[in-house]
Amino acid sequence: LFPFSICNLLLTSYLLARSQAKRTFRTMSLPIPLIIALSLTLSFSAAIGVNLQKLSMSKEQAREGTNRPVYLQPLWCLGMVVVVLDACGDFVFIGLAPQSLLAPLGSLSLGWNIILAPIFHNEKVTKSILSATALIYVGTIVTVLFAPNISPTYNLAIIVDYILTIPVLLYFMFCISFQTFLVLNGRKRGYGIVHYCGLAGCFGGECL
Repeated sequence: LFPFSICNLLLTSYLLARSQAKRTFRTMSLPIPLIIALSLTLSFSAAIGVNLQKLSMSKEQAREGTNRPVYLQPLWCLGMVVVVLDACGDFVFIGLAPQSLLAPLGSLSLGWNIILAPIFHNEKVTKSILSATALIYVGTIVTVLFAPNISPTYNLAIIVDYILTIPVLLYFMFCISFQTFLVLNGRKRGYGIVHYCGLAGCFGGECL
């Protein structure tokens, strides 16, 4: 896990340095409302992609005989393509708007799933789920309203200086310790949804 985290860090630093060099020759800017609209569109499409993958796996489990691997399921592959395109779009928007503005929009995928789950999987939405999602939406709206509209740029030297500060080092130590705990606990008691979501969240946060 530690080498993986370091690779994430080095790759992110390299991409930021490359993007900084490219901005020297050409600056691309879009209105913040347009970026938010495009980000919401990608978030909704990503939710569709994930639900397509789950639908494909559910249909595969209902089939008689041996189940096909996911890469041989057309519906699952279509969902993966949509998710990958969403990830590419997120990578582009990170360079166009402040991260503090775009990151909270990811929580809106919970709302998309409330809309899509009954359509794709005939799942029932309870009042507690609606209440929790509404609370998340309120927090997201407040965060976006008070987020800065200016995205500062950092060169590689500044990023390295930030990495060597005590808060960032403590952050990485916490993430690596938490990931190690999840892996060891999963091997001992069996992996569950908490393990997968925790590891995915940590890896995703480190990449960003």
